Amino acid sequence: MSSLGLMALTPRAIPNRGFSDDAYKQYQAVLATTRYFDGAIAETESFYSPTAVLPVVGVGDLPLIVISHGIPDGSLGELEEEWTRMQQELSDLSSRSTHIIANNSGHYIQLEEPQIVVESILKLVTAES
Repeated sequence: MSSLGLMALTPRAIPNRGFSDDAYKQYQAVLATTRYFDGAIAETESFYSPTAVLPVVGVGDLPLIVISHGIPDGSLGELEEEWTRMQQELSDLSSRSTHIIANNSGHYIQLEEPQIVVESILKLVTAES
């Protein structure tokens, strides 16, 4: 589907996961690209790669914001608890981190609660080094 761009030909076939109309249009636009599928495939393959386990290295006092979904992601199944633990581990990498739970979002926080993402970026951009 990705190499042929079939999703671009049938964007209505892309399910609405409860997004607002504007967010759904953005979701369709992203999923209709071949780059999305290439990235999703690479990400999934990395979960099963023996080289995917890398040493955890802290970032000192570098400002860090981790944003996690608040609505469980059904596609993760039994890995949901592990995903939550890994998000906390990310937050622990910096002494100046903030871990935000987007309570009204699933996986697509940037579409479901974009203000959290925008505010977090602004906070990082204006953070003193």
